[in-house]
Amino acid sequence: MAKREKLQPPAEVGLGAERMTPRFRMPASEREFVEGVQSLGLFSAFRGLKRRNQLLFGIVISAALILYWRGLWWLYDLFWEYFLPEHRLFAAVASVTLGLVILVGSDYAVEQLSRS
Repeated sequence: MAKREKLQPPAEVGLGAERMTPRFRMPASEREFVEGVQSLGLFSAFRGLKRRNQLLFGIVISAALILYWRGLWWLYDLFWEYFLPEHRLFAAVASVTLGLVILVGSDYAVEQLSRS
């Protein structure tokens, strides 16, 4: 039997950015990233399908959004029915308050991210 040699990984393979090969460098900007993805041509067939079947895509996406909202609403009702079954007014006010906090917080986060 032949003695098996221990396989070594190539020298340019590594976890750190300093050991990455030049072909796999990080894009300098978002535009460069988008252009790189578009150059692969992975989505060209999907775009063509979307152009030809816009009505079908509209119906499928609408159904997906409605089903998502329905499930979320159902979970929301279960949550408040479990924790505050006899205090529906308080549950409604708490929901509005929580929703406003999330909206204001996300608006603030987007504003801070857009400044940098």
